Amino acid sequence: MNDKIKVFIKVIYYFSAFTLGIFLAIFIPNRLVYKYTMDIIVDSLNEKKYSDAMIYMGGYYNSDYVYQVDFGNNSGIVLFESVTLRNNVSATTTASTKYRLEYAYSGFIYNVKDYNVKRLSNNSSKILLYDNANKTQSISILDLDSDGDSYFDTNNTLDDRGFIYLNFQNTELKNLNKIEFLDCEGKVFKSFDLSTVNYKFNFEGKFFTDVTEFLNEYNSNNNSDKLKTLDEKFRAISNKYIYSTYKNSSGSKATTISIIIIVSYFLGVYLFGDLVLGRRHTWKALKFILTKVFKVKFKEKPRKGADSSIINDYKTTVTISLDLSKVKEKDLFQDEVNISYNSEYEIIDFKLTKGNNYKEVKQVRNGDYTNFKHDLSSKYEFVGYSSSVNISGFKTNILLIVRDKEGGYLDE
Repeated sequence: MNDKIKVFIKVIYYFSAFTLGIFLAIFIPNRLVYKYTMDIIVDSLNEKKYSDAMIYMGGYYNSDYVYQVDFGNNSGIVLFESVTLRNNVSATTTASTKYRLEYAYSGFIYNVKDYNVKRLSNNSSKILLYDNANKTQSISILDLDSDGDSYFDTNNTLDDRGFIYLNFQNTELKNLNKIEFLDCEGKVFKSFDLSTVNYKFNFEGKFFTDVTEFLNEYNSNNNSDKLKTLDEKFRAISNKYIYSTYKNSSGSKATTISIIIIVSYFLGVYLFGDLVLGRRHTWKALKFILTKVFKVKFKEKPRKGADSSIINDYKTTVTISLDLSKVKEKDLFQDEVNISYNSEYEIIDFKLTKGNNYKEVKQVRNGDYTNFKHDLSSKYEFVGYSSSVNISGFKTNILLIVRDKEGGYLDE
């Protein structure tokens, strides 16, 4: 193969491989963080370790839930006292007040894959909250556009894992009395009467009182120097007060797995390039270690002379053809010429017929071939041919020139 072509192939290979590697390095960690986080949330909910599921949601919460109801098939709803983030939509928003913390009741409705919220158009899926005066607040649960029409038509985590994260902030209602979950047709899937439990959902419990100082400081300046001290002060009140963040053990696990995958990928890229396109340094180093350290003996294949190529299992495309330009009466030339060479490992035969313009292509094992034989009529002879040939590289072309043999017709 031409050296320029080899260089071109290497450039294309390594450029493509490293471009893909960069993409994987960006994509894989985020994908794995999501996967492991979802796995832990689902496992925690199934094992009724509800607080462990909440730790991945962001914000602060009281690890003692205030509401939990099972409704068959391991399905249920659970709510915690919490403070959660939202974007600050105030007209006076600055870089230091981009976000706000709000009092909330957060949790999950889980193992509810029978909750049908998927519809491509006219989707009525939502949550309705009622306060003690029967005032309502509507909360959308649609967050995924499954058909690419720029409209949300289903819920991602419900479709994927069978749960929905709930986050009821006190931005509109100052107390909660009832929760209704409506499906895509607007029908009530589940309804929960909060007035039946011995707890007032008015955002005024001890947790909310204790977190107020931190909340007020954060809302006045997201980057305040006081926040670290106030955070420590708040969490020192009770070991039930938990800081919830996405930066957790699933992120650490995802990082470790990502590093293994990406390093393995680039190592594979190098090994393939070295063994197939390069000088096979890897194999030489491995062979050196095996022979020198572990005393492994490899069977050496024989060479044909000092300048001979190493005989191996690689195949070369061999094209052999006849040149009849020196034959006067080509129409009378024999219909078929059989030619053969042989090496220490095999014999190769070529059948050159008039129908194929006296040409044949074969895949032949690399090596030195000798003992040229043929059945060319005695009317003709080969010009300047060699009785031996070295077959190596990507392809080998053999052109045999035929001419009329002087006196050949008389001999016949």
